[in-house]
Amino acid sequence: MSGLRNFIVVFLLALLGFGILGHFVATSIVPSMMEGDDGSESETSEVVSNDAGSEDSSDDISVDDSAVIEGNTFNFAFFCTDINDKLAGIYIIHTHDGYETCVTVPIPATAFVENNGAYTTLDKLFADYGKDFMITKLYYLTGCKIDEHATLSAVDVDGKGRNVTELSTYLKYTYKITEEFEYPNPDFVDGDNGNESEDASEELAGEFIKIETGSYALNGKTDGILNEQMLLDTEYNPNAFDIFSELITKMLNDSALAGNKTKQATVFNFIADKSFRNYDGSGASAYMFNDFRKASFAYSGTGGAWDEIREAVKTLERKVQ
Repeated sequence: MSGLRNFIVVFLLALLGFGILGHFVATSIVPSMMEGDDGSESETSEVVSNDAGSEDSSDDISVDDSAVIEGNTFNFAFFCTDINDKLAGIYIIHTHDGYETCVTVPIPATAFVENNGAYTTLDKLFADYGKDFMITKLYYLTGCKIDEHATLSAVDVDGKGRNVTELSTYLKYTYKITEEFEYPNPDFVDGDNGNESEDASEELAGEFIKIETGSYALNGKTDGILNEQMLLDTEYNPNAFDIFSELITKMLNDSALAGNKTKQATVFNFIADKSFRNYDGSGASAYMFNDFRKASFAYSGTGGAWDEIREAVKTLERKVQ
């Protein structure tokens, strides 16, 4: 009996020893080995992620949570229309009062966009569906929900001075043509359809006049043609949208307007179809003319440009120099 008892004691001690050793292996050594394997995989995937992100590194700015600043955003859109009331382009202004940044996004009317499974251009979409539809579409395309909007028109349909010409005169803005173009000559007479003699028809003005490069005041005339008529005609001037873009940029960067709501309200008197009645109660007065750091996104016009806009707005919002 004594021998049996000793055997049982030794056996139980052995089981206890193996149990302790097994518990140590299971809870310490094995997890460490597994963490080493997972760590190597994680490191590899991080390198891949960084390589993939090298093409578009805008997401890198959100890695450090401490860099994220709380604040209010405000998005304003100018719908710019040419001399024929055709869309010349859209100008989005995105501000963030936490980062104190103001990002502007000029988008020409020739930008391609998909709608109902087919590709079209912004000006065609605007003509077919109108401004309200475009506001919703812009949110889908750019990620910017438009809070307020207005129309910057080449033509004053109400006779109240709400047009580009009046605004450019107030801001003392002159446009410099960098690419010459031709414009229909209002004095042109088709000799074949008239009663003029052959000699007289040879002296008639040409069908088009060439608009040379240089500076042009919008409220002036060139060869008898009102400058706003020829400069703000998107059919003939390929860079007509530049006038709107430069004018809005000049307005936003005018130090005389910062903090001066009286002058700001005067500026908005030249702008039509505003989504607000009282400028003082508008988000535009609270955000657009603050002394924020400014940046502008250059639309490339290439495929995927809408993704570029989304990422650029997010990046510049936090990274304006």
